[in-house]
Amino acid sequence: QAHVEARLFDVYMRLGRAQLVGGQLTTTQARAAVPFFAGALQLRPRDDRAIDENMLANAFIEGQEAVARSDWARAVTVLRIAYERRPDYGNGALPPPLYEAYLGLGDRATTDGDCPLAYEYFRRAAELPVDTTTARARVETAAACVTPTATPTQTALPTATPVPPSTAVPTPTPRPLYGEHDRILFKSENPEQPGFWLMNPDGSGRTFVGELYDESMTEQVAAIIASHRLSPDGRSRLYVDNIDGRPQIVMDVPPHPTYGELPDRVVTRLTGMAYDPVWSPDGALIAFVAQENESDDIWVTRPDSSMQKSLVRNPWEWDKHPTWSPDSTEIAFFSNRTGTSNIFIMDRNGQAVRNISNTPWNEYDPIWLR
Repeated sequence: QAHVEARLFDVYMRLGRAQLVGGQLTTTQARAAVPFFAGALQLRPRDDRAIDENMLANAFIEGQEAVARSDWARAVTVLRIAYERRPDYGNGALPPPLYEAYLGLGDRATTDGDCPLAYEYFRRAAELPVDTTTARARVETAAACVTPTATPTQTALPTATPVPPSTAVPTPTPRPLYGEHDRILFKSENPEQPGFWLMNPDGSGRTFVGELYDESMTEQVAAIIASHRLSPDGRSRLYVDNIDGRPQIVMDVPPHPTYGELPDRVVTRLTGMAYDPVWSPDGALIAFVAQENESDDIWVTRPDSSMQKSLVRNPWEWDKHPTWSPDSTEIAFFSNRTGTSNIFIMDRNGQAVRNISNTPWNEYDPIWLR
């Protein structure tokens, strides 16, 4: 009996995969494959191969259907999960609809006047392995509208002969950040060149990218911070609000298909203040800073508020401004534990803490670029 079941399972898997061969996968092929993977799962409900194939085929179908009806948020939710699981699935079938969905979300955010959110959606679209000409153009437009330049008020010309204005010295254009991946942006008080810098996660490759008060850099940083407070599917946003007299982490909840708008949900209810929330790229955890133990420490929680814990409990030092690595395995932050503010990295369990700044001057506010 076991031998027959094993043979039948293999037949179902081969038949299912046979439907997926050829050029770039179509929904017709995926629909033809699903019954075979479902049959394999009936025989072996916990088999990872069958689970993966069934999930990927159904995610592709659902994502394409969501794109067809312009349900961009749902399309991103299912297609992103599938793409992260297997980027080359269906001979590159996932990036095109995911790209279209990100553009749709970005256009909607632009219409709503939410420039930071639009920037993030267009940035994610520009990272996909497709023709990203449209997305890159919209990234630039969204970045420019985060903090629009005020229009100067016209004044009447004086009757006297005006003095010719002096020629303005052009300000160097800061480096665009949306093309940077797996590098850490931070602020440095380097006495030779203070400003925004980039470095690799091991502390190497330090590069100056812009002045601290440069308007364009400020716009880009604001957009990136806003994006790191979004859930991976882009449907929920973290923010800080006054709850019971103390700042706490709150999550806005997307509309329910039946009940419509829902109240925002309080994620933390600590006795001390909580702030600086950032969502892990895999969506499993939220890192934040809390003063629960009389010092500012890095905490994590699940989005449903379970498993709240401090990663490193400090007797007097403080740790601030957590930021997740692209693979969600590590957290960068800055701390005064060396006497000056330096940037550190630890794993998601609070272990393997290491200083990647190692400078006698202050360096702070890290952002791990994805």
